[in-house]
Amino acid sequence: MPTIEIVPAEAPPVAVVHRAAVAVYFGELDPTGRAGLLADARAAAARAVRAAVVPTFLAGRPVPADEISAALEQVRASMPIDAVKAGRLGGTGTVRSVAEELAALAHPRLVVDPGFLDARGEPRVSDAVVAAFRAHLLPLALVVIVNVVEAERLFGRPCEDRHGMLEAAKRLFDDGPTWVVVTGGRREGHPVDLVFDGTGTLELGADRIPGLRLPHTGGTFTAVLAAELARGLCVPAALEAARAAVNPSLAGAARFLLHPPAIEPLAAHYAALGLDAAPVAVPVPAARGDGGQHPGDRPAP
Repeated sequence: MPTIEIVPAEAPPVAVVHRAAVAVYFGELDPTGRAGLLADARAAAARAVRAAVVPTFLAGRPVPADEISAALEQVRASMPIDAVKAGRLGGTGTVRSVAEELAALAHPRLVVDPGFLDARGEPRVSDAVVAAFRAHLLPLALVVIVNVVEAERLFGRPCEDRHGMLEAAKRLFDDGPTWVVVTGGRREGHPVDLVFDGTGTLELGADRIPGLRLPHTGGTFTAVLAAELARGLCVPAALEAARAAVNPSLAGAARFLLHPPAIEPLAAHYAALGLDAAPVAVPVPAARGDGGQHPGDRPAP
């Protein structure tokens, strides 16, 4: 019998591209930078990830769905997309439109941080929007994250202990995401996040910083999570990295803001550069007895 020699086919050439990872953030553009897209972009920069942003709200006003689509198309035409964070999106039509756009992406690592509540814990979306998130966006999500208050509002059951958090995670998992995280930072005592992937649970804890209860901590957590997923980390490792990034960002809160202070994702970088101790020259108008303006008061053009 003749011998048959099997010659393996040559493997196709692999192009190795050296570039920064890219994370795209959907959400509100807060002009102060306390939260929303500006804070997300700083969180990505702190992890050496390039951020692209798609505004869905401008100073509290919703952006039309066609403008959101145009912004995403501009991003897609300009750069690869390694991960996406979907924050506050707007009405049901916008949620459906964004879901359709994201479904067309090749392999988005999608983090859904729905932002159903405002910083005081009050609802800021309708039941119809919640239903649209669950029907259209959660089936696409690699990770969906809610805090215990959002979980209680979603399912009408208390999340005061691990059992309640796990039940909420299981119900969200049934909507289609690969991983569900129920964060415990709004509970009293030691903050513990519960992670569920359909096969088991993981608990992530950290020490609470006494006296620091700043809003928008969850936004920084999910922004760092998306950045780490864009860099190629697996979900558990990315969650650990995001959890570890929160406390330094809290401790380095931006206290120059009039009220309230805000979590600062770039705090470690500012401290390393000595920026927090650098003097800032602030012009102070000279006191005048006559209350009038002198020619020298006006800067030269």
